[in-house]
Amino acid sequence: TKVRYSLLPMKTHPLLACLVLSVASLAGASENTLRVAVVQSVNDVALEANRAKMVRFIREAGEAGCHLAVFNENGLLENTEASVRKFPAKAEIDRAIEAIRAQTRSSRVAVIFGTAYVNADGDPVRNRAYVFGPDGRLIQAYWKNVEVPRPFDINGVRCAVTICSDRGYLEHSDLACVTHGAQVIIDISGGHGGDDGRPNLRWIRYQPWAARNGAYVIVSNPVHDEKDFMGNSPYGGGSAVVRPDGSLQASRSYEKEVMNVADLDLAAATRSGAERR
Repeated sequence: TKVRYSLLPMKTHPLLACLVLSVASLAGASENTLRVAVVQSVNDVALEANRAKMVRFIREAGEAGCHLAVFNENGLLENTEASVRKFPAKAEIDRAIEAIRAQTRSSRVAVIFGTAYVNADGDPVRNRAYVFGPDGRLIQAYWKNVEVPRPFDINGVRCAVTICSDRGYLEHSDLACVTHGAQVIIDISGGHGGDDGRPNLRWIRYQPWAARNGAYVIVSNPVHDEKDFMGNSPYGGGSAVVRPDGSLQASRSYEKEVMNVADLDLAAATRSGAERR
């Protein structure tokens, strides 16, 4: 699988690439920047396939000097009819989550991802978001459409996360406990059919979020090969980093198994709109 990065040319000599990534890993970004990796992938039905892919991307994000890696709503396990028919035991999911935590700690990269999950075997399947710090500490886990997410810090930077349809918290109410103090707002989504704004409006909700709040917005969406309910194929995708002025800093359309690396200039995330309201 070809994995493309935004910081290095595709034809960079391997020895030079290793040197650049090693220096980045040692130095990191400056204290007023946050280096993020936004992964856009195709979710497999199999838990272990997704786990292995996430572990690899986290390792590569660490090698690129990133502070944070962001995956989509179903990065570890999908909440779909096919997945639920073959839904693994809770203990298997927990072991996969622990493997991700271990790689997070090993690579010193904070990680945000979503997964289908259950309180106990046989319970209804719901989606859950996880935030691990670079030391492997669980910062937050919240249930989609059940709990309200809380702001949290990554490398001293206040962030907020929302899962797909929970973005209504932002769109309709600017809920203070989600946005208060957040310079980086992150949406881990599932790539809804008919919701990617064809042909050129994929980021129509995210750009206003950024400009309205004066904050960076990050979105990670998977790519789907099947047809959506409007007959589009592929669909989903549209992962991006949006600057606080609403412009796109990094984006993907329907590319598969790619990772955008971007340095967020936190001085630009003034939160002026949020503070004004």
